[in-house]
Amino acid sequence: MKTNTKYLPLLLCAIFTFNPAQAKHVTTTIVEAEYQDVRDDLVDAVKGKGLNIAGVFHASEMLSNTKSVFNFRKNIYKNAEIIEFCSAGISHDISRANHLNILLCPFKIAVFNLEKDPKKVYVVWAAPEAIDEKSKKAVLKIGGLISAIIEDADL
Repeated sequence: MKTNTKYLPLLLCAIFTFNPAQAKHVTTTIVEAEYQDVRDDLVDAVKGKGLNIAGVFHASEMLSNTKSVFNFRKNIYKNAEIIEFCSAGISHDISRANHLNILLCPFKIAVFNLEKDPKKVYVVWAAPEAIDEKSKKAVLKIGGLISAIIEDADL
């Protein structure tokens, strides 16, 4: 039997972009603004913390490009990106607490607007859950960092 690997990259992106098992809760901020302004403010806030952007996953582009494969006609998002970044200090802390915590890095903030309401921009992030007691203190730093980034972006 031949395995069709054509959609494997899409599946891997979906798996590694967001894993609900590692999320305690999702925090959402909604602002009435231009998408690009909010996105740029977030990127500037990440860089303002001395952090490097590890990558930007262009979710709306991927979903738009593949909607016909799955028999969808309409786009959900007008724009949707997931900004990935890491803090070496926090990564050391979480990894030293438990070597399995390396999965939590890079940290992620999603920013998007919807086709049906493009003036509302959503900023969403999931607080990771500590996998054991030893990791709790270190993992809390991730949520603190992301909250500070969003605050610095003035959202």
